[in-house]
Amino acid sequence: MARASRSPAAEDASTVIYADPSGPGGVLSLDPGAWQRDLCGTIGNRTFTAEERRSLPVRVPARPVCPAG
Repeated sequence: MARASRSPAAEDASTVIYADPSGPGGVLSLDPGAWQRDLCGTIGNRTFTAEERRSLPVRVPARPVCPAG
């Protein structure tokens, strides 16, 4: 019988391990600060367009959501 092991990545509840049927899966951070850093690294310091804001599941301000710099 195979023995299950716990991953250290999930012990503090700051991350989860996910399986993806179309790929290998991986580790997903549950830290909102990490999500913001990743988002800001991708979009930079800009405002979302009106169309982008309408498509989001939560209301966001009509100003940049990332710190300048």
